[in-house]
Amino acid sequence: WFAAVRGRSAQLLLLGHPALSEVPKIAKHITQSLWFQEANATGRYRLNLSEPSDFCIAESVLLVNAWESEVGRLTSSPDVSQHGNNEMLRNEEHNEAPFLYSREWMLPDRGFFRFDFSSIRRPGPSVAPMPEATEVCRYLRSQFHTPASKLKALRAVSVHMYISAHQLRNLLLCFTCGEDRQEVFCMLHSRTVDSANMLGPSLLFNEAVFGEADRTAVFSRLGPLHLLSPLNPEAVPYRCCLAIYEERRIVEFLVRLTTQEAGGKVLRLCSDGRYVAVNA
Repeated sequence: WFAAVRGRSAQLLLLGHPALSEVPKIAKHITQSLWFQEANATGRYRLNLSEPSDFCIAESVLLVNAWESEVGRLTSSPDVSQHGNNEMLRNEEHNEAPFLYSREWMLPDRGFFRFDFSSIRRPGPSVAPMPEATEVCRYLRSQFHTPASKLKALRAVSVHMYISAHQLRNLLLCFTCGEDRQEVFCMLHSRTVDSANMLGPSLLFNEAVFGEADRTAVFSRLGPLHLLSPLNPEAVPYRCCLAIYEERRIVEFLVRLTTQEAGGKVLRLCSDGRYVAVNA
């Protein structure tokens, strides 16, 4: 019944009625539903569809996916999906069996549904970073709360703030390397107003912020096309396999840019460490 109640305030009000001894048990089942944010759904999901709260999250994410997909088509936005189908879901699995999601797929009422969601929402050109992010950093540096509780709180406030790449860097450094830092980047990259700085050597490709393993994981979760900076593609290394749709699209873009931009060129890293210009 909890997942069927509309609005966070009403849900929290309901939590005041059960016996105190039952609250921990209830909280365990509804945590994901309580902290889920429809306005910033980007993240990794591991849902048990037999649980009503998890099933509700799955329904909500698929609804957000359908809405963003249709908006993208209507506005002729570039298709940055994993398989060229305009869907925001990535790396889908049901009961550990990979599958390709389509709108014809019916959500089962049991089993484990795992996927990453990568939104195409971005700040408008007139949006400015908010100074409140500095105050958020101060709270995140507190030693009195667990990383998990900090991530939940950051997810809750993420829908209310826009930040700069510099502010994002400071927020990332409040967490240790690994999944926590990956989660913060996935959560906030779509709330960052200066994507060129975020996707370049000062942040995403800065070894002080992301090691190779963490950066690879972020690319897998969000998608290479989401993390391509079309206006500032230089000074960034690309590792592309032409058999993979997303990576082939990146190569096509770079080749097209090389042929149309005077002085532009793609450099290939040789086995001996030298860079050699690639003919377009």
